[in-house]
Amino acid sequence: MILEFDNSVLNDVNNADLARAVGMIYDRGHKIEKNPTFRQYLVENIINRSYFGATKIDKIRSSIATRNITDFERSCYQTIKVGKGQGMVGLSDLLVVLSCANYLVLENANYDFCVIRRWVDYFKNDITFQDVNSSVLAALDNGNILPYNAGGGNGTIVNAMKVLVPVCGRYPQYKLMTIYDSDKTSTTDATDHNHALHEYLHNTGITGYELHKREIENYFTCDAFDEAGFALADYTLIGMAADDLDYADMEHSVNGYKKKYMPRLCQYMQKGRLVQRVNHHLVAHPEFGDITEIQSIILLMAKLI
Repeated sequence: MILEFDNSVLNDVNNADLARAVGMIYDRGHKIEKNPTFRQYLVENIINRSYFGATKIDKIRSSIATRNITDFERSCYQTIKVGKGQGMVGLSDLLVVLSCANYLVLENANYDFCVIRRWVDYFKNDITFQDVNSSVLAALDNGNILPYNAGGGNGTIVNAMKVLVPVCGRYPQYKLMTIYDSDKTSTTDATDHNHALHEYLHNTGITGYELHKREIENYFTCDAFDEAGFALADYTLIGMAADDLDYADMEHSVNGYKKKYMPRLCQYMQKGRLVQRVNHHLVAHPEFGDITEIQSIILLMAKLI
């Protein structure tokens, strides 16, 4: 997360609150956009006072931005403008944003989270996005991004959001995200199976990502199911075109497989197999051009941290 402090935030500012905000920004590894006036105020009124211990003061002093944030960083991370002007987040609201947990809401988080976590792990050494991807992986592992189980189905995602939104204060769009199945059954299926969810996300500004494929199981190869001990019940899946396999009913085309076995299946994913399943469908990113769907999902998660 990038914090861009407007000078208006310094008008009648409560230094204790500002110190709390700066401490949390430092602790969470967020970035502060270069602003000489704001930096000078911090040095004179926060850092040189007794708000922090000596060790932390030195680290905060050295970490305060002395350079402009790059265009690449702005494309990857969320920017919040803090101040008292129109469209800016006030200091009291910023404290809520900084103190509230980040939630990744999933239809079946108890099973699907391990898949998403492995996706990020496989992409952590990407040449272009290594720093970002590694940061997202760390956030998933250290609890900076918490999985939240909606209980199955896109309707329950809306209910889960309604529980979490009040916890996140006035700006839940900075703290919540959801990933969900498309439920499409073919390449020609134009039905919006998640209409109610899409409407809710649009009205709240919360980020949601609808998977290109039918379900998260469709990101596994037939070999992965077989090696995990689930023999195919529908042998037409073997040799099926990648686009058609995207919408096959994998859960009911494999003997003995149930959603609860996802952690076992996940052990047989393999990076090469995942790339094989996603390379035929690239996603157009406004700054980075065509990237894999997995990378586009990771970049959305990066907006939370």
